[in-house]
Amino acid sequence: LGARFPASYGRPGQEAAFLAERSPLAGIGLDDYADSVIATIDALRAAGHRRVVLAGHSMGGIVLHAVGERASEKIAALVYIAGNMPGPGVPIGAYFGLPEAASARVNPVLLGDPATTGAFRIDPLATGGAYRAALRDAFYNDATDADAAATLHLLSPDMPFAPMTTPIALSARRWGAIERHYLLCLRDNAVPPSLARRFIADADAFVPAHRTRVHELDSGHSPFLTAPRALADLLLGIAASAAREHRE
Repeated sequence: LGARFPASYGRPGQEAAFLAERSPLAGIGLDDYADSVIATIDALRAAGHRRVVLAGHSMGGIVLHAVGERASEKIAALVYIAGNMPGPGVPIGAYFGLPEAASARVNPVLLGDPATTGAFRIDPLATGGAYRAALRDAFYNDATDADAAATLHLLSPDMPFAPMTTPIALSARRWGAIERHYLLCLRDNAVPPSLARRFIADADAFVPAHRTRVHELDSGHSPFLTAPRALADLLLGIAASAAREHRE
């Protein structure tokens, strides 16, 4: 999606400007994410792959929602990795006001007003010890010091605000008919297990005939960093199972 940074990001003396500067990503909506993913799926199909297993992490869960509803015939399975999986017609932002989200530790690291910046903003380049510790606690609480420090530098500061406030119309006939998996991270401080279980309960209530297949990982929010082997084994197993089911 051509991610770009605010002009004030990482510049000494520009801290106040960074809190208010409009994000260059502010105009990106959920349909932009979905269009990009569907274009990639179509390229894979053109190369001979009939259906794909589509995985999304964290905020990527709402992209799985949008793509699954629009292109269900192209998808063998959806895999939500510590992902946002709101109920039909409910913007994901509404879930973070629920009691099940009370232990989430993302809000303390958000900077500025999303209505002004057009983004949920963090500062991965911040040098303040307390703020960096809070970032790590939210996203990499089970990582080593070295891995957490290195990975923080790979983060970008902005995530577009609009997708998080967009209600997603889901149907049982399209999104609900796709095989659905949720990888629940037991030490997650961004999408706490209580919130993940609420997502799963709401999805299963909406499509009781196609219940979510739940897999637990003993990790924080970023298992690709702290439990890569376990995550890879789960994904390979899901892909192999989906392939068998669609051959039968």
